[in-house]
Amino acid sequence: MNIRQAIKEIVIKRGTIRKVAEEVGIDHANLIRLMREGSDPRLKTIERIVERLGYSLSLKRKGVAKGKKESSNKTIKRDP
Repeated sequence: MNIRQAIKEIVIKRGTIRKVAEEVGIDHANLIRLMREGSDPRLKTIERIVERLGYSLSLKRKGVAKGKKESSNKTIKRDP
């Protein structure tokens, strides 16, 4: 699932597009455009919508083989 699809599902669960757009603080037409297939919204817009709806964004590394544990809290040290 991509971010556009996830936002669309959240909007559907929350009620009308107009209501959600009002909660988020954007015009409902902009929210409709964002949810369309092929839309390319700015990351800042996505962050604002997601945060105001009570969610957070995270990144997940692609291509990690099943059964292998990915170290998500890896610390990288630099030599001076």
